[in-house]
This record gives sequence, structure tokens and C-alpha cells, in this order.
Amino acid sequence: ILIDAGDCTEYNDYGERVVVPFLQRNGIDHLNAVIITHPHSDHIGGIPAVLKQCRVDRIIRTPFEYPSPFCRCVDSLAASKQIICQNVSAGDTLFFGSDVLCLVMHPTPPFVQRANQNPHLLNDASIVIAFYYGQHAFLFAGDAEIESERALMRYGPLLRSDLLKVGHHGSITDSSESFIDSVRPGYAVISVGAFNRFGLPSTKRMAMLNNKNIKLVRTDRNGAAQFFSDGRHLTRLR
Repeated sequence: ILIDAGDCTEYNDYGERVVVPFLQRNGIDHLNAVIITHPHSDHIGGIPAVLKQCRVDRIIRTPFEYPSPFCRCVDSLAASKQIICQNVSAGDTLFFGSDVLCLVMHPTPPFVQRANQNPHLLNDASIVIAFYYGQHAFLFAGDAEIESERALMRYGPLLRSDLLKVGHHGSITDSSESFIDSVRPGYAVISVGAFNRFGLPSTKRMAMLNNKNIKLVRTDRNGAAQFFSDGRHLTRLR
């Protein structure tokens, strides 16, 4: 299962340059699902390269009306390769084998409707998805910001996760203290580019996470974060 695939610019296609080579090195040429959290270029940009190189069973996304060449390219490739496209929203469940449960926690239809009316609200309509495997839970927050986090609080104990992929690259607009206290992650992974022009991740957010003794893994400093779980044990490989 692949969630997003990085950016594609006139200089670099991170799907082609980073994601596909990683999959190939690990002997992966078939993906059960590609999940597109939202259609911002730094999340969807690398998806076309993946669709061209890998066999994909289905694409999971939300029904945005977003004028993007990447969206058009994904739609065209999905049609030509006869890939199933599945729209999801909060409350949907996905099954990947008998021992992996996936719960779509966000977005609700009102968040999608608002994002369709105002593209500036797209981050708060990101797919937030939790995977439950054996004794472990993993929460992937896309680019969800604080308003999304408030909506997620209704899940209560279901938010508790061993690993949190922090929302919106560790921005000041996400990872509120109350949300982190509900998730209680052992690890927090921040996907962020080195020397990015936005100054991410937020030093204030990093200090808060550090003060809670959460193990931080930052891609700008640590490179690719890799973990292994057999359902009973969770190990960080790098």
C-alpha cells in the first residue's frame, strides 16, 4: 500500500527518482492500493510515475473537483490500465488481507464540499487513515490541520497509535497538543524536505513533541524512515 508519492516539478519527479527505485530495490512491482490523500502536487505529483511502473489494483481518494494536470494524468492512466478508483470518506473501512484493518477517519463530506468550493481549504480535506495490524496501530495524517484534528477527536481511543505520520510536514497549523495527547504515539515521523522554503518543521511543534518524550524521525535529517512490524513487535530499521 502506497500513500502519496512526493512532488513532481520541472526539475525532479520524486515518484520516478525516489519512490519507484525504492519499490524496485525491495522487489515490489505490485501494489494492492495507492492512496492519494489530496491532490496537492507535493503529494500526487509522483503518482503517475508509480502507475506507469507498477501494477496497481486500486486507487483510493476523495471526490475533489480540483483543476490539476496531475489529477488528469492519474485519471487517464487509471482508465488506460483499468485500475479501480474508489472514493472514500470518514467512516469507511478497507481490508487488506485477513489481519490488516484500515479505517478512514477523515474527511467527512462537509470538509470535501468546503474544499471543492475553496481550494485553499484542501489540506483540511486530506484523507486521514489508520491501520491496525496485530497489537499495533499506525496513523497517517496527510496534510490535516488543526480543524481536521478537532473533528478527529470524536474517535477517542481509536486515535491511539504506536506511530504517527505527522500532518502537514510538522507545520504550526497542525499537531495541536490535545490531538497529540489523544494519539499518544511512540514514534512521530515528519516527512519534510531539507532546507525547504517554508522553514518546516515548526520549532514550536518539535519542542512540544520532544517534551512528551516521543521519538522523532525527520526525513530532512534521517532520510527515509523504515519500520518493521510482525503485529507483535515494532522495530525501527532506520
